[in-house]
Amino acid sequence: MIEKRSITHSINKFTIDLYSQLKESEENLFFSPFSIYSALTMIYIGAKNETKDELDKLLHLTISQRRIPLEINKLVNTLRNNKNVEVRIANSIWVDQFYELLESFIHNINSNYNGELYHENFENVGEVCHKLLN
Repeated sequence: MIEKRSITHSINKFTIDLYSQLKESEENLFFSPFSIYSALTMIYIGAKNETKDELDKLLHLTISQRRIPLEINKLVNTLRNNKNVEVRIANSIWVDQFYELLESFIHNINSNYNGELYHENFENVGEVCHKLLN
């Protein structure tokens, strides 16, 4: 239970930081801090060295990198099991076809995030976008 509190505490701190940056605009503001946080943790589980350290700070993480996807999954399942809450998350990762991903990373994305992974040729981004829109 402590880890679940840790991840929710981290999400809350991230949300406050994010809102304090976004509120400067005079425009109306609508965003899903959890969706943004969840997407960033998808990147985080594959990060190393300086990138990992920067994401640790940004996301206010207090639990191990290995536990993050499990805790996000637990939190989403807890919300989905509440009949008063509706949760729809649609995050995906897009990777240039020339990069190989570790099987453990792919497994984490598929099993803990219900996320999609796409390998595309980024040399012609317009073609990729056209394919997506049709």
